[in-house]
Amino acid sequence: MATRVPEESIEDQYQEEIQLEAEVAKLRAELGLEDPKTLEKVFELFSNWIALYRLNKTDALLQEVVPVCKKLGGTWHIKAIQSLGFCRWKQYRFTDALECFLEMEKLVGPSTSLFENIGHTYSSLGNLEKAEEYFQSALKVQEEIDAVRAKLPEAMRGAMEDKENRGGILLGLGLVKERRGDIAGALVQLERALKCYQEKFKDTDASLTAKAHMSVGKAHEKLNHLPEAEQNFREALRIFIKTCGRDSPLTAGALGSLGKVLYDQHKLEEAQVHLKEALSLEATKDSVHLMTVFELMLKIIDLHTGGDTPLNRQVFKQYVPIVQNANKFMRAQGVPLDGDFGVFAKTAGEICLLAEEYETAIEFLSTATDLLAKVTTINVSKLRDTAETLLRYGITELCKRMKAAPVAGQSTAAGAPSDAHTASTAPVEAAATGDAEAGSAPQSSDKPGGESESQKGSR
Repeated sequence: MATRVPEESIEDQYQEEIQLEAEVAKLRAELGLEDPKTLEKVFELFSNWIALYRLNKTDALLQEVVPVCKKLGGTWHIKAIQSLGFCRWKQYRFTDALECFLEMEKLVGPSTSLFENIGHTYSSLGNLEKAEEYFQSALKVQEEIDAVRAKLPEAMRGAMEDKENRGGILLGLGLVKERRGDIAGALVQLERALKCYQEKFKDTDASLTAKAHMSVGKAHEKLNHLPEAEQNFREALRIFIKTCGRDSPLTAGALGSLGKVLYDQHKLEEAQVHLKEALSLEATKDSVHLMTVFELMLKIIDLHTGGDTPLNRQVFKQYVPIVQNANKFMRAQGVPLDGDFGVFAKTAGEICLLAEEYETAIEFLSTATDLLAKVTTINVSKLRDTAETLLRYGITELCKRMKAAPVAGQSTAAGAPSDAHTASTAPVEAAATGDAEAGSAPQSSDKPGGESESQKGSR
């Protein structure tokens, strides 16, 4: 008889987090970090934190735990490498994550979940040939497991249910097809993955099902099947809110995707609500993704400046604190101050100009012009000139407001954003190496080299 998968509950995870943090603190004080009882509880905490995207907390504690586990060796070393790999993946540090997963492969050998995680990582790095190789290897191991399971008495088969990982493998192969441009072929594969998760979790809401809905929805979106994409994104959002919480990065991703597809269907009022919430969440998460923030800002500008409706500058004021938060969090997290950040700063400055928040706009646009001036790998002169034009306009308007003469050498810019925005340009140095889309993330585990999240239903 099949074992019923437990319902995911975000409230339970929050309570577990509080309890585990207290237990770890107590054990560290009484026994020290190197004691096995302490380490067992630490890795339970890592599993909880990674599921909740507490990446800063995880990273800080890993700096203490990894050297200890490396010294102890054996299973502890494997557990530490695995946790570090998952943390690096969710921080978009895919090269570092790959290094961890490949080291694990040498230590633990073939594993469906490990091969799947390596495949997703290669896929996000753009190495689709290696990604497909690892997904096919994962599928081969899964088939071997299925063959062994089929020979067992029915009463014993339930013990191997947690080894079922086909949905994640099919999802990975579908994403490879999508990134190669075969969207129609990808959709078929991704829908098979979604069906696997729906059959596995049956009447239970699971975050892995939501991730599959996201990937299916994005394929529909690329094929311009907008109503179908909307349906998938709505279902993903519902499940993520229930299983991960309203403030989860997974929820933010669903909000953003739904907002964009609603915008494309001219459902502007609802689109604005979702896009704003998505931007607010993306701007303050533990590992801010610059490209995602930029794309949301651009869509919001288009939403409020498109069509025949007169420009309402007041609506832009609600976004100023959000872009300020994005700036603060990215700087604190060490996001490179390069040309990509310069384009973010230009777009943030544009939002502030439209909101008539000139002092804040000047700060952003000054940063943009400085950073874009340092880009030498490609020609960004037009982009830099636009940023300088916007900066001059902001200075002039601030001077008017202060009833002072314009600064010497500065003049009111022709074509300044009075009735329409100046088109933003995509980041120039590819801030992110791969997609951070829901459904392609590696799956975490509390067992060394073994089970993935797709076996235990966490994120």
